[in-house]
Amino acid sequence: MIESPLKPLNEAISASEMEEKTALSLQRAVKQLHFGCPAERAIAAREIKDLARADLRTRRSLASLGVVPSLVSMVGCGGSSGVAAVEALIELAHGTYTNKALMVEAGLLPKLPHLLNTPESPSITNPITTLLSSLSTLINTTLSFPSNSTNLLQFLIHTLTSATATDASKSASLATLSNLSQKLDFAHAMLSNGAMRALARASFDERLSETALSTMGNLVTVKRLAAEEDESVVKALMEVLAWEGRPKCRELALYVLMVLAHKSGMQRRTMAREGVVPLLLEVALLGSTLARKRAMRMLGWFKEEREREGAGAGAGACSGPSTPRKGVVVGGECRRCMKGMVKQSLDRNMELIVRRAGRSVSGDGFDVGSLLVSSSSKSLPY
Repeated sequence: MIESPLKPLNEAISASEMEEKTALSLQRAVKQLHFGCPAERAIAAREIKDLARADLRTRRSLASLGVVPSLVSMVGCGGSSGVAAVEALIELAHGTYTNKALMVEAGLLPKLPHLLNTPESPSITNPITTLLSSLSTLINTTLSFPSNSTNLLQFLIHTLTSATATDASKSASLATLSNLSQKLDFAHAMLSNGAMRALARASFDERLSETALSTMGNLVTVKRLAAEEDESVVKALMEVLAWEGRPKCRELALYVLMVLAHKSGMQRRTMAREGVVPLLLEVALLGSTLARKRAMRMLGWFKEEREREGAGAGAGACSGPSTPRKGVVVGGECRRCMKGMVKQSLDRNMELIVRRAGRSVSGDGFDVGSLLVSSSSKSLPY
């Protein structure tokens, strides 16, 4: 079939007409946004959202026409027009650092909480978390990102643990918290608002666990956890430690446990009481290379802790009465009995772990004693 020589010309005319139509729509929407009544501005915001989806050039053109400050002012008004403005800002922020910076400079973040206490608040959760996730990438730039956004932090933490929030909202909230946790000011604010417990709960969700554990690793290096948070966080990390099919999650959980246990006898006693040693033994045998190194380092700490406690108990026994009362076991016999029980328990756990791995300790020449390596250094090289 012979192609008509007029076809390229017709296509060029059609493309030109389409561009002209788009330009007219853009001009009309911008004019309506700047000078229209509230209802007209809401309609214009929805049209700008559709136009901004076209390409990056259109998004930049819209920003150059001053739509960002107008949309930000609409957010502060709340209601359906505020929702429309947020949805338009999401599209304008896509793929352009400049537009995101304009939104923050226009005062968007202090205005977002106005939408949280409106009748539209259930439907606005996903758009707000999506927009915050996009804006939070600015945390790695020189642009100042306000650190006194307590309401927004509480909103993100609540969304992460909410039973009614969608998976998309939870993922966006977690991504935002992960970005913010990289800055010291935000890390302190997150810890003060209970972020560690929320992240510990999120770590049980396999879709969120890796990011949640990574964020916990950022936060736990800032300061020691409050006493009431210790056990709940440790229990969550230990549960993740038992996941055999998620090596990255195991490595991240071990890192957080290492930081918690580092030079802290209270944390080590909490972990020992919750039964972390058998889990560490299993990881030391069957985990990834990095997980094995971290598990072996922690086992060395627990071994030292046990030796110190034994030395302290020995000193106390010497200062006590030399003649035991009836029905009371001598201190030395009690310690030997306890050591025997601990050894038998560890031996049974080791046999179970090796059996599960399909190995024989004597068969492959693996030295179980090498796991309990004593180290005088408490640094964290892994």
